[in-house]
This record gives sequence, C-alpha cells and structure tokens, in this order.
Amino acid sequence: MPTEALRAAFCSKIAVGTSSGPAWLNELQVRIHKGGSRKMAKRITICAGIDTGKHKLDVALDGSSEQLQVENTPDGHRTLLEWLKRHKVKRVGIEASGGYEQAVVAELRRKRLVVVTFQPAQVHAYAVFHLKRAKNDRIDAALIAICTAAVKTIHPAPDPRLQPFAEHLTMIEQITEDIARLKNRLESCRNARA
Repeated sequence: MPTEALRAAFCSKIAVGTSSGPAWLNELQVRIHKGGSRKMAKRITICAGIDTGKHKLDVALDGSSEQLQVENTPDGHRTLLEWLKRHKVKRVGIEASGGYEQAVVAELRRKRLVVVTFQPAQVHAYAVFHLKRAKNDRIDAALIAICTAAVKTIHPAPDPRLQPFAEHLTMIEQITEDIARLKNRLESCRNARA
C-alpha cells in the first residue's frame, strides 16, 4: 500500500471523473453531463451527381433511388434544371469528361447552383475505397452524388473569362507532349535521317 504522502500527491493530480483510479484511492465517482438537451439544427444539403456523356447526362440524387437521364443539349439542360429545382438540390457534382461537361456546368452555375467538378481519378479512388465495382452510367451518377455529399471544402468557381485561356493552355500542353513523343520515336528509329 502507498504511503499517506503518496496518496495526497496522487489525489491532487487527478480530476474527478468517471474513472475511479487505483482501488486504494477513495475518490468519488462523478458522472459529468450537460443538463438538458439541445440538438443542433441539422443543415441538409441535397446533392446530385451527373455522369456526363457526349450525347446524354445521367443524374442521381444522394440518398435516393430517383434518377434522370436527359440529352446533353440546351433542352436537356433545361429539363435537368427543372428536375434539380423540384428536388431542392443545392450542390451538383460532375465528372470532367473531355469537355462534354462544360456547357451543363456553365448553365448550372448561371442558375446559382454549387458545382463540384471531379477528376475521373477522384471518383475512381472513391469507388475503390468504398468497394464499388459495378460500372455503368447510372451507378457512376449515384457514386458522383455520394462523392459530392462527402466534399467538405467547396472551392469557388473559376472566373468564366479565363475559360478561353484554359482551353488554349490545354492545347499547348497537348502539343508539347506530342512533340516530345515524336522526338522519342525519331530517336529510336534506326535509320534516322539528319
């Protein structure tokens, strides 16, 4: 058994809580809790996911089995906006797909919806992490909706005036890569001409 001095030193360093400490320490067990209950009002943001194709858009709501398929045209975009408004969607996730998503993203942002653009690798990594193996447009749309709901930090939309510059920059980067590939092929050619 510890000495009285050791007990006194030990007692002064223990805060009263739910643990009683060593058996030899005669401390009161106190359950600490907040009197009353105040539940925080939950803010629910309804999210949708869009799988983009050249000719069609597959749309799904997070936490719902409701889905929609529309043409990737201005008329289809109007139908999509009406459907999103009817379901009170505030945030939309869409996978970048070679530029086919740009018109619908611009329209959604014009209507003041929050749009999260995902790189295909992000959606794929999320699917792998959650063991989602099936691959079709409807499942992809539902997965994108889940990814959208999971996003904690929403980055502001890029300035639309920069879009033409971004397209030119992408083209320049692609041409640079093409030149490097052609140089490598030329170097590996046995009968290269100077």
